[in-house]
Amino acid sequence: MERWPDEMSAWLASSAVAPPGGETFDAVYDRVVEARERIVTAYAGKTIVVVSHVTPIKMMVRHALGAPMSAIHALELAPASISTIVWWPDAMPSVRNFSVVPD
Repeated sequence: MERWPDEMSAWLASSAVAPPGGETFDAVYDRVVEARERIVTAYAGKTIVVVSHVTPIKMMVRHALGAPMSAIHALELAPASISTIVWWPDAMPSVRNFSVVPD
């Protein structure tokens, strides 16, 4: 915030604004939803493990919950945590775990 106050404010105010050298939240969301479709189709009926960074995980949880984009700012993920989403054949998702840190 000290170094890039205008850019930070714009980035936090709109999911369509990218940070310097980065990608917009909107673009990440679109990429995550598309990847989910490809993976679920390719591995229908199987347990799938996906390893990712924080923002794509938040986007997948947001998608599963049908939450607005602003919800991602309220989700805090612990490092190396596990989040679990079950996507049922009728496409109804269930968020089973969020940010669980293994013992």
